Amino acid sequence: MTTTLASGSATSEINSAQLHELIRGALDQLGERSRVLAVVPDATRAGSHAGPVLAELYRYYRSDLRDVLPALGTHRPMNNYEIAQLYAAVPHELFREHRWDFDAIQVGEVSAAFVSEATGGWHQQPWPVELNRLIMAEEHDLIVVVGQVSPHELVGMGGYNQHLFMGTSGKRSLEAAYRIGAFSETPCVLGQVHTALRTVFNHAQEYFLQHLPLLFILTVVDEAVPGGRLRGLVIGDDHDAFLKACGLSQQVNMTHVARPLERVIVDLPADNYTTLWRSNRAIQRTRQALAVGAELVILGSGLKEFGEEPNRDHLIRRFGYRGRERLLELAEQDPELYSEPAVLAHLLHGSSEGQFHVTYCPGKLVRAEIESVGYDYGVAQEWRRRLPSRLPQADWIDLDGEKWYYIADPKRSLWT
Repeated sequence: MTTTLASGSATSEINSAQLHELIRGALDQLGERSRVLAVVPDATRAGSHAGPVLAELYRYYRSDLRDVLPALGTHRPMNNYEIAQLYAAVPHELFREHRWDFDAIQVGEVSAAFVSEATGGWHQQPWPVELNRLIMAEEHDLIVVVGQVSPHELVGMGGYNQHLFMGTSGKRSLEAAYRIGAFSETPCVLGQVHTALRTVFNHAQEYFLQHLPLLFILTVVDEAVPGGRLRGLVIGDDHDAFLKACGLSQQVNMTHVARPLERVIVDLPADNYTTLWRSNRAIQRTRQALAVGAELVILGSGLKEFGEEPNRDHLIRRFGYRGRERLLELAEQDPELYSEPAVLAHLLHGSSEGQFHVTYCPGKLVRAEIESVGYDYGVAQEWRRRLPSRLPQADWIDLDGEKWYYIADPKRSLWT
């Protein structure tokens, strides 16, 4: 179990020539491989720099790269245009589709006792370990898992074996993972390395995947810079590689403010944020930096829906963002909410817990809709008229004589 490569820093940039040399050097150490499977991010992770990494894998292995499996989770399959945009250098015929409701098979189970200990007793059910049958078929002599390490709402620091256990798993496994995240002992895990769900994932990897020829290529990307800068590359086959990537990501993707923020504006690009499901990243990524009683104003000009699918939209409207204690109580009482743990986790992560005030300024949702789920309503045009003509990516601005902290787009960054 080794970390083959750990390169980069919070201020450096790995360019294409360096990326080529780093990956080639790491793969040279593995020896000859003739049946390679690559597990890669889907279109929702376009900023991960997985495209150039997969291009280097294909450049190195050529015909020995037999299959490419996008880690979709429950996302829709990548279409031809998305594959061409993200993975242009790789032949389209190598791509396989992960169907979470058909292609996943159970390979084991993490015991209820272990899950209970990991969650501080909050969740006392076993976790079924499901993975895509292509991964478990033992038809490959190398399985390369490519992905970005960055703060993540459910698992603390995203990436590594999460790409397998959530990206290529089945419905039962995914729902149970969301439940573990929602019912864990610590309500807000963003930016933490050692979390309940990560503990369960690591345990499952150690017990059920040790026979697989896994190699992880982990990227650390600074998305605060236009276009994103590749700051770090870590390659290895065990937890140590992930820990090294986490250390760098916490330097690159986390902003530490000198004192709690009392007034914050998050300005969400209209084309990327059309639902509360996605727009609540503004809450999740700033809550650790907010003072008690702080004002958080979210400008969401593209906002038109609550959830990204009808049932999730329905449940968000029905239950709203009511706080951890009340939502956990409702989940135990209401079978519909309990059966949708992803929605429960979303509602928990979007609740202010009475610690700060959230004012949403939506594009196409009306006041009654916003207020019905527990937020205050604001008019985006009125706030935009008050903004200065030149705005930073993330910094202090003057608003009618008051200091506000302005964030153009939180992306995968975290303020604390």
